[in-house]
Amino acid sequence: MKYAFIRAELGDYPLSIICRVQGVTQAGYHFWHGKVPSRRDHARADLRTPIRAVFDAQRGRYGAPRVYRVLCA
Repeated sequence: MKYAFIRAELGDYPLSIICRVQGVTQAGYHFWHGKVPSRRDHARADLRTPIRAVFDAQRGRYGAPRVYRVLCA
């Protein structure tokens, strides 16, 4: 989450200052920025939409166990 914030703010502030404020290294940011998404990252991204749909349909009242049961049904 911090790295996405850093990427969004790069147009306004230098990388060194943003990294210092966020408490991360510039090398860590560069590693994250150049990282190729894994199969697990793709699988999580594919699940994000249906999970959000179930959660929103129940007005935020369902927790992880109920959402899981609905998605498996």
